[in-house]
Amino acid sequence: MSRQLRALLPVLKRIARMKSKKQKAFLSSCDNKVINCFSECAYNILKGNVKLKKAQFTCLKCHRKNARKLVTEEHHSRQNGD
Repeated sequence: MSRQLRALLPVLKRIARMKSKKQKAFLSSCDNKVINCFSECAYNILKGNVKLKKAQFTCLKCHRKNARKLVTEEHHSRQNGD
């Protein structure tokens, strides 16, 4: 687990317990560190670096496009120096 992920773990757990409307409101106003953390998680899942059970993989299938978009946006922001 990366240092960045470890530092933001309490925030991520709090987001996971929120209802979807509160999650969207929080994520629209959150720090770039949180978004980068989500990008890192999505990247590792897409690359197969994180082992998932079949049920977990099935649940994430419907979010496939969003995960790919998040990873490519984060990759572009790193190239541009943001």
